[in-house]
Amino acid sequence: MTLVIVPGRDTVRDHGDDPLAYQAVEPELAPYRASSWTTASGERRVQTASGHTAAEGRYTWRDQAGRTWYARNRAVLLAGRFHVMLVTGLDSERDSIDRVYDRIAATYAPSPP
Repeated sequence: MTLVIVPGRDTVRDHGDDPLAYQAVEPELAPYRASSWTTASGERRVQTASGHTAAEGRYTWRDQAGRTWYARNRAVLLAGRFHVMLVTGLDSERDSIDRVYDRIAATYAPSPP
């Protein structure tokens, strides 16, 4: 399992102000977009507990070795920048990935740059 936190790398100036649309170009989801076999679910806009606009989703894909990967992703918009929280692992770790993601999503508090 891998946890990736990207605190505010990408800006709304470069990617627009919609976190849901940002997930379509988010570099951390490149393996998902590169796969010929993918599924996505739960893609939606949400408000964080602190009132920031965010988007989240569940992504599944197969790599070239035939392994199936699963990811939970959240992109939070704060002060004109996207903060990314991504948890990935093999699909067989789905329950653990969901638990880690839920905890991170509930506790991560991005700070403005």
